[in-house]
Amino acid sequence: MPDLRVLPKALQEQSAQRIRDFEELFEPLGLTALAIAFVVVGGLIRVGGVG
Repeated sequence: MPDLRVLPKALQEQSAQRIRDFEELFEPLGLTALAIAFVVVGGLIRVGGVG
């Protein structure tokens, strides 16, 4: 997991730039996963599978 290596290094260097670079790299993946989760959960709620 690259995030477990980025944070300690950023803290050691007292640099937020390492975290920003990591976020910039993985943000599109995270947003895509979030959108898919909304679609799946929304579909489950409509068919009565959740709640």
